[in-house]
This record gives sequence, C-alpha cells and structure tokens, in this order.
Amino acid sequence: DTPIQSLDIRAEKVEADGDLRKILKGEAPFFETVNLEGGEVRYHLRKLPEVKVDYRKAIGLAARVLESAEKIALRRTNADVDMPGQAIRLEKADLDLAGAGRPNAYALGLSCEKIHWKPKNGNVFLESRLDSDNSLTLDENPRLGGRFRFGSLAFTGGRGGQLFDALIIETDAEWKTLLNTVHLRGLSLDIPGLIKASGSMDIGFAEGLSLAASAEAQVEDAGAVLIRLETWLPRNLKNLQAEGNAKFGGTYRLLRNPQHWDENLEAFLQTERIRLRYGGSRAPLEADVSGRLTAQGPFSGIQVSGKIRSIVCPPAAENFKLRSSQLDLRFQASRNYLRVPSFTAALKGFSFIAGGKWMAFEEVKSTGSAGFDLVRRTAALDRLEVRIPGLPLLVGSAKFDLAARGEKHLALRASGIRAPDVFRSFSSVLPHPPPGWELDAVCDMQVEAATLRAKPDELGFSTVLRFSEGKFNDPSFEIAGEGL
Repeated sequence: DTPIQSLDIRAEKVEADGDLRKILKGEAPFFETVNLEGGEVRYHLRKLPEVKVDYRKAIGLAARVLESAEKIALRRTNADVDMPGQAIRLEKADLDLAGAGRPNAYALGLSCEKIHWKPKNGNVFLESRLDSDNSLTLDENPRLGGRFRFGSLAFTGGRGGQLFDALIIETDAEWKTLLNTVHLRGLSLDIPGLIKASGSMDIGFAEGLSLAASAEAQVEDAGAVLIRLETWLPRNLKNLQAEGNAKFGGTYRLLRNPQHWDENLEAFLQTERIRLRYGGSRAPLEADVSGRLTAQGPFSGIQVSGKIRSIVCPPAAENFKLRSSQLDLRFQASRNYLRVPSFTAALKGFSFIAGGKWMAFEEVKSTGSAGFDLVRRTAALDRLEVRIPGLPLLVGSAKFDLAARGEKHLALRASGIRAPDVFRSFSSVLPHPPPGWELDAVCDMQVEAATLRAKPDELGFSTVLRFSEGKFNDPSFEIAGEGL
C-alpha cells in the first residue's frame, strides 16, 4: 500500500506442488503447480506516477515470479481494478498459465462469468462474459497474441440493453519498452453475422500520446444491425427495416503532448445498395440507398463529402400517386457550410388531383446546385432546371434567409412555351378550345417572389407573360386572327 497504489490478494485455498531440493538450491521452477481457489484481488491506482517507470525492471521481476512454477491456476477468483477514470471487475474468473517450452514464454487462458467496465463520470457500464486463449512472452519486448471472445455483450444504465450475442477480437500485440510503444498487428474484430473488421494500431507513450490506426470493416447484414440497435433508436424509427450490406474504414493519426496537438482522420463509408422499409404492412414506404461518403481532417474541422443515390417508392395517397422518385446528389460539408455542387431529382409515374381532376406526367425531372451557410443560416439555390413533358425548360434560382423574418427571393423563367403544348400537357384542368378551333402562340414567362419590405413576414409575387406569334381561327376561318 503506497500513496500511488495499493494491492490486496486473498484466497480461500492455496496449493503448491514442488521439489524441496530445487527450492533450497534456488533452481527455478520451484513448483510444478500452484493452485489458488476462491481468490479476491483488489488493485487501486490512486494516481498516475509522476516519475518515469522502469518498465523493463518491472517486467523482469514479473518474469522471475512466473518462472517459479511450471503451471499456475486460479479458480473462482474475483478481481477489482480501480484506476483514474474507470473501474473494471471480473467475477468468478479462471486463469491458467503454463510454460510454452521457451524462456519467458507462456500459454495463457482466461475466462470469467462476468466482466464489468464502468467509467467514473457516468452511470452506464459495459457487461459481458469473457473467454480467451492466448500466448504471452515476457522479455525486453513483451508480446501477447490470441483470441478474446466476449459473450452477451450489453450496456447497463441509461437506455441500455444487450448489444451482441458475441464479440470476437484477435490480435498480436507487442510492447517495445525502450520506446514505450505498443504495436497491434493482425487485429481483427468479428460480430458473427453482423460485422467483420481488420486493421492495425500503433500507440506511443514516450512523449505525450501518439496514435496511428487503420481499419476496414464489412457490415454483413444492415437489418440485423438495426435490430440490435433498436433500443437506442428514436420511437418514430421503431418500424424501420433494412436489408443489404456496407463497407467502411479509414486511418486515424494523433499526436498529443503539452506543446503540440495534431490529428487527422481519413474515412469512408460505401454501399452498393441498402433497402429501407418504413411503416406498417398495408402502405409501407420503401427506398433503396447507395453511395459513398468520405471524411477528412481533424475532428474540430472535419470535411465530409459524398455521392448518394436514393430511390423511393412511397405509398399512394387519396389525391396523390407516385410510382417512384430518384435523387442523385454530390455534396461537401463542414461545421460551417453544406455545398451541393449538383443534384438530379426525378418523379416517375407522377399524378395528382387539381381542380377536381387528375393530372398525370410520366416523368418530371429537375437538376441544379445549392448551398447552405450553417453559421448565417442562409440557403441559396444557385441553379434549378425543371423538365416537364411537352414544355420547354424551366430555369430558376432562389435565396433564403432562414430567420423568421429573413429576406427570401425566388425566380423562375421559361422561354418558347407554345400554347398547343400547354393545352396538351394540362388538358385535364385547362378549358378546351371549341371543336375545330385552332389556337397557337409563343409565350415567355417570368415569375418572381420576394419578401415585402413593408411586411417582412409576407411574400409578394409578380408574373410577366410575353406573347408573340399569336393566332386563332374557327373551322371556317370566318373568325380568325394572327400576328398577335
């Protein structure tokens, strides 16, 4: 027990089987077996040591202790480790340690019925079973390699619940004591049926903290992942279902010391197709999502960009029908802005009721670009092009101040609109000319809407229609006009 740390070890029963002559001569191993049952181990690290620790000396001491027995076994042992910021508890743990036929090399097996991990600053903690089969080498550069299997992994507290039935981690870790760095090679993570990941990691403690990690993972079943996360989903997403797979990965680097802080993340997420289904069985909303997202930079100023495609098949409504809609967009985003250099939206099999009659279009398509200033809370539709069957191109733009009484402006224009095309496209709602009559004209249209200065919470509209080449006639040309 010291001002920095304390260690307390108790046991119901300890057995040792060895050779008295080796003990008297000091020839290791002294014991063939050492067994401890019903143990209680309590370790408390009150604060981190301020002086530099001689890790090689400590490892050498541990190696000399372990070489005193060929086999060491702990049964039904509870262990508590209390450190600044966190606490770990192992319940009913079994440990087997045996020499591996080489100096300072051991086969290590550890299992426990329950392992708890709890941060000091919260009421949520992690709980799991643990089984592991490892190899341990205690020399100048200690190594630990093997397989850790966590079972019934769950969060307790808050909105806790069971996360996964199993989590399997495999790694080959080496601690280079002279440089005080830890290298994790062959690192893999497997959540059976859900996620598989692999990567590597280097952690340095010589001067502050340095970290370099890379990983790549495959989500095998998005629907199964969604089910596992159901406890943490908002209530309005409880009926969300998913199927498909995705891939994500990247690299992360961190250098932190009293004089310097530097970090960088490069990550991606991509999917060929994830199908989403939302709502009940009578009229669900279905959507297919695909694309790729990338992120780069420090967390304080991370830049995100991506390309997304979504295909949505909404349920039919009483006065609205849509076979499907498709949205393709590219975007770039940061903490201060969101930029959409290009987007394309298409409505297919689009029909609705206007004036008590149905209007139908096989496809309505729009393209454009937009931007959002998240600090000033303004939005700009820099370019909008709308294509409606039978009509010329509609071109528009818009600017919005998203404040309650902010300034707003919208403009839409089209050139070369021919009257017969309008009557043909909107035949269900426009009055038809009398039988046999011909009506023709070319029209240019400009529509603007803007905030009224006298009434900032209202919009004013202006519309300009310019006609040319207008003409009409009845079947006999007794009533006619042209050049209007």
